[in-house]
Amino acid sequence: DKGLGGKDVERVVLREKGSGRSILELVRAVKPRHRSRGKPQEAPSEELGEPKVRGPKINFQLPSFSGRTKHHPKLLKYDLDMSATIQPCKTFNVVAQSDNDNNSSSSSGNGGTKSSSALGDHVGAILSGKRVVSLNFRNMLMRVRKPEVVH
Repeated sequence: DKGLGGKDVERVVLREKGSGRSILELVRAVKPRHRSRGKPQEAPSEELGEPKVRGPKINFQLPSFSGRTKHHPKLLKYDLDMSATIQPCKTFNVVAQSDNDNNSSSSSGNGGTKSSSALGDHVGAILSGKRVVSLNFRNMLMRVRKPEVVH
């Protein structure tokens, strides 16, 4: 995808669950892929905004819950252990969909109607124009223990 100034850009569109309407778009410039004998190749990670040095290995434990629904009235708790090597990547710029309606309404698949929603407007008002941190998780290992019923 080509962005401003003809540079290659990576776009991630966040959509509202159910309606599929666009909420936000995350955009960042990327360097074009290298070609070898006519076939595209993956650009080295440092050319995509990733540092050459790998980040620290992190370990953490998180509780996770599910249940308390009509179909499963009991509350279940899962313990999650996770480890990964983290590495900062090039940040994303946040574009509110209301700022980008002229570009996205025709290609959003929503019949050409307004592509933003009330949720998108609120989130966009807070995050539009800001940069979002992007982290790469490598060698991730997750272990989820058997769920326990919470009384």
